Amino acid sequence: MSELINSMQSALELAGGSPGLTALFLAGLIALWNQKFRGDQQYGNLFWYGAIALFVVISPFFLMLVSEFLPELATDYMMLWILPVAPVILITGVYAFSFQRTKKERILFLAAFLAIMLLAGTTAYTRNQYKIIENAEYIPDSELEMILKVEEYRQQNEMETVLLWAPQDIMKYARVYSGNIYLLYGKDLWLGSMDSQMHQIYEEWQREAYIYMENAPLYLEEIAEVADTRGCDVLMFSREVFDMYQTELPEYLGEGQYVYDESGRDYILYVRRHSVRSASDAARQGNGSAYE
Repeated sequence: MSELINSMQSALELAGGSPGLTALFLAGLIALWNQKFRGDQQYGNLFWYGAIALFVVISPFFLMLVSEFLPELATDYMMLWILPVAPVILITGVYAFSFQRTKKERILFLAAFLAIMLLAGTTAYTRNQYKIIENAEYIPDSELEMILKVEEYRQQNEMETVLLWAPQDIMKYARVYSGNIYLLYGKDLWLGSMDSQMHQIYEEWQREAYIYMENAPLYLEEIAEVADTRGCDVLMFSREVFDMYQTELPEYLGEGQYVYDESGRDYILYVRRHSVRSASDAARQGNGSAYE
């Protein structure tokens, strides 16, 4: 129960822009509630608008949807700040201003109101309050770990692009993370959503390559041959698949074109030997490998 309350409180503070603005917003709702009972329909409508938005933002059901399907909203969404916070605070300020009778009172009230607004909003969505998200694509940790290794390999070898062949769980994220990582085929192949108008038409060898990779322990020789022919720079295998087939991972593939490089929690990385990479550059050029 306490965890739920804490998550609702965090969501409220984040959605309001800052704790100060959120406090002013809540105080404004109370003032609007008071005016609603006095029969002022204009204030009543604004109260319901703000109250409904507030309820949606902190409701457990909404928080569950965000965590499951839209995790990016949990870190940078401004739902209340964009929608009812500003009008509720400003209308409440105008309402309070109407009680000031003399010129001096109005000047003092405006000065105090502006000072409160500035102090309350100084931390709203600033670099000091929110950190830049390193993994903005929300790639799972295991896959991100290996994709970063591919990028590191590319940079260390001063390569403009690398051609990657890996299980689909890696392939579907690699191109999203970096446009410098080319793929032997894209996710449309296994999703069956190819569009001839977008030139997403795969040849038979690519369909076979997909089968080879998803059942890698049974097709290591074929994988080495296809990878060498098509000029792949990096190969990656699922540790889970090799454990399922009870097959040991070799130190190199084929005739030594690809050697074991690194491993992560769930994947193993093989890279092309530099001595043979240049021989396959021509093979890479015609593969149309910038698949999404």
